[in-house]
Amino acid sequence: MTGVLGPMTNSMMTTRVRLSGRENGPKGMSNGGFACGTFAALVGGTATVTLHRKVPLETALTARIRDNRAEVLAGDRLVAVAETVEPFVLEPPVRPTLAEADAARERHPLRGVRHPLSNCVVCGPERRDGLGVTPGPLESDPDILAAPFRPTPGYAVDGLVRPAAIWGALAIAPRYRQDWLLENVLVVAAIPLLVYGYRRLHLSNAACLALFVFFTCHEIGAHYTYSEVPYEQWLSHVNVSLTWLGRNSYDRLVHFLYGLLVTPTAAEWLAAVAPTRGIWRWILPVSFIMSHSLLYELIEWAAAMAFGGDLGAAYLGTQGDPWDAQRDMLAATLGSMVAMTAWLIAGRENLVAQGADDV
Repeated sequence: MTGVLGPMTNSMMTTRVRLSGRENGPKGMSNGGFACGTFAALVGGTATVTLHRKVPLETALTARIRDNRAEVLAGDRLVAVAETVEPFVLEPPVRPTLAEADAARERHPLRGVRHPLSNCVVCGPERRDGLGVTPGPLESDPDILAAPFRPTPGYAVDGLVRPAAIWGALAIAPRYRQDWLLENVLVVAAIPLLVYGYRRLHLSNAACLALFVFFTCHEIGAHYTYSEVPYEQWLSHVNVSLTWLGRNSYDRLVHFLYGLLVTPTAAEWLAAVAPTRGIWRWILPVSFIMSHSLLYELIEWAAAMAFGGDLGAAYLGTQGDPWDAQRDMLAATLGSMVAMTAWLIAGRENLVAQGADDV
């Protein structure tokens, strides 16, 4: 998509949209899913898109946007209409296992046969740079199609989906866009610092993996809004319930994970820039996490005061708990203590060998 051309009336504006030649479905035209996703982004949030004709590739299309509706045209011909709708949750009819999805793919009726969609970016088996989703009927229910999705090298490295890909996926239609932006302000500030630190300190693979897991969990919270992450719905599929907690506790889990998963990076950084001996090698990283947890609660409070209203309440996420800030800080502290204790047990920091004289 290119830039806005300018307003046509007081309430309408136009922009140019172009579908890449890589995003093809049938030969010479766009994949419908890629096209609908592109057009839905014009109006933001949850949207419905109606395609009125084939969507051409590598062609400048005109989008006319008014309020919650966008019309996409090729010349004077209507190509598609996108309109916002009320958010909803779409549950799949079944949740097959990976093995069942693999077996279903093998039953694709045209598997191994050249056909008009062999080069489709989504389902084409011949596209090495595509998604490779080739569905077939489930053995247990032939009316339902399933397929695995295994990211290709363009989407993952060393068995892990690229953080940018996860961030991009979870940035699609978050529950509250403004809260998502607030939640990611510190992420945008932290990533350049981490890149800077990695190049100079050469963080261990374990520390980098821990950061990856933490940021992924944070982005899930930002996507749904922390107090509304539907983990109860996810756990119901394995017959587990945490309703006894009395509130949505995903935010508290991530505070604990902040202590657990960020402490390795803090410990390695402090060992490089402010080396200590004895028990202080354990105390200093934990204190570092405790101080940052306090600082975050102050930032959270200041943001809630500045923005107020529903946005401030969503960002603060206390859910009526007057001790929310204190419990969040305690969760981060406990996570950090667990992380440093695990390092001691694993022998990464041998305080005992240094003796009490080093304290």
